[in-house]
Amino acid sequence: MVHEFEKAVKQDGRINLQREGEICRFLCVRCTYDEVTSSIGCDQEAYNDCLMVRCDTTNATACKLPTSASRLRPLLLAYPRSA
Repeated sequence: MVHEFEKAVKQDGRINLQREGEICRFLCVRCTYDEVTSSIGCDQEAYNDCLMVRCDTTNATACKLPTSASRLRPLLLAYPRSA
């Protein structure tokens, strides 16, 4: 996938893309690259962690998705909407 992207950028010609090493973070997004499969992974773990601290939900646990509306409604009502 990375090689296809680099090839497309080169063919376009508007950007001179020079790889200068591995990207581990870009605009607060953690990026990973698998040399074997050429797959790219991205997540916002650090942002999610900060958001959980700000909302005092660091002890929260994940729920299985999809979930029923009856289970989700109390969770949504527990946190007031911000203006």
